[in-house]
Amino acid sequence: MREGGGGGKGGEEEEEEEEEEEEEEEEEEEEEEEEEEEEEEEEEEEEEEEEEEEEEEEEEEEEEEEEEEEEEEEEEEEEEEEEEEEEEEEEEEEEEEEEEEEEEEEEEEEEEEEEEEEEEEEEEEEEEEEEEEEEEEEEEEEEEEEET
Repeated sequence: MREGGGGGKGGEEEEEEEEEEEEEEEEEEEEEEEEEEEEEEEEEEEEEEEEEEEEEEEEEEEEEEEEEEEEEEEEEEEEEEEEEEEEEEEEEEEEEEEEEEEEEEEEEEEEEEEEEEEEEEEEEEEEEEEEEEEEEEEEEEEEEEEET
């Protein structure tokens, strides 16, 4: 009977050991699961960070492109302004040339008028001289007639 009782106690110990081992195995499994979960979380976080970085890079690229476009627009505007200024200058020069030509024409006209006036005066003088000569001749003739 004692042996049987002793054998019973040995069986209980074995059961306890088995239970402990099972508990340990369960704990280990839980730990492994937790570790796996942590690893997965870390991987997810890394992926999120990478995505964020990619988004930031894309945003930076977009900003750079926008800046480049703005610069190009500014350059185009400057070029247009320069062209407009050049055109204005050309127009001014043309106007000045036209004015000069007009002045020259006016001067020429004035000179022509003066010449015409001079010619008229000369003609008048000649006419006067001729008249005087005629008068003198007439007087001489009258004198001669009187003498005779």
